Amino acid sequence: MLTSKRRIGGLDPEKIRKAITSKTKAILVVHLYGNPAKVSELKEIAEEKGIYLIEDCAEAHGAEYEGKKVGNFGDIGRFRAPLRFLFVSIE
Repeated sequence: MLTSKRRIGGLDPEKIRKAITSKTKAILVVHLYGNPAKVSELKEIAEEKGIYLIEDCAEAHGAEYEGKKVGNFGDIGRFRAPLRFLFVSIE
């Protein structure tokens, strides 16, 4: 696991940088429980290494990072809402 101990969820950019090899094709980042990962840092690494950045935003609909909605940083932003997810609203 290349997660950060400083945050709930999210990838540690420095651990990612060290783990990339010539076989690495993409970084898959999951924005978990509405908490965006450090996407701008991961995007820099992906661009520097010439690999894709894929965002899984299924659990962070509407979340923002640095004033921008998640799913707009990477080469691909993935959203889904399977039936097993429970959406709750309070009036």
